[in-house]
Amino acid sequence: MGAEIMRLYEGWDSEDFEKFKFMMKEYFYPVSHDFLTYHRGTCPTYYWANWDLNNVSALIAIGILVDDRDIFNEGIEYFKNGVGSGNIHNAIPFVQGDFGQYQESGRDQSHALLGIGLMLILCQILWNQGVDLYGYDDNRFLKGYEFAPPYWSTFA
Repeated sequence: MGAEIMRLYEGWDSEDFEKFKFMMKEYFYPVSHDFLTYHRGTCPTYYWANWDLNNVSALIAIGILVDDRDIFNEGIEYFKNGVGSGNIHNAIPFVQGDFGQYQESGRDQSHALLGIGLMLILCQILWNQGVDLYGYDDNRFLKGYEFAPPYWSTFA
C-alpha cells in the first residue's frame, strides 16, 4: 500500500500519517465491509470475483496499516469462507488435477488476468505478514493461475 511507502517520507509528518490512518479506517473500511456484507442489496454472487477481491484486499491492507487484527482477519475469513464470488472456492470453482479455472475465464482474458493479479497481490500481502494463502486448499490459487498463461498470447 502506498501509505506504507509514504510512512518513510520525511515530508509526511506523524500527525498527517495518523489522519490518513483515521480516514482509511473510518471512511474506506466501512465501504469495503458494507460491500462484502450486502453487495449493494443484490445476491452475493451478483458481482464477479474481481469486485470482491478488490474489497478483500482493501480490508487486509487497511487492517495492516491501522494495526487492527479484526479487520485483517475479516479479509482472510472472507477469502476462505465469504458468501460472494471473492471466496477462493467461488473464484476458482473448478479444479481438476493440477489445474483450476478462474471464474472470469471464458469471459475475456483481461478480466481473468485482473482477478488472478488481485488474488496474487492479496496472497503476497498476507505472505509478507506470515500468512500463507498461496498454499491454501491444496494450492488452489496456483491451480487457478496455471490455467491462464496458455491464453496470454491472445493479447499479442
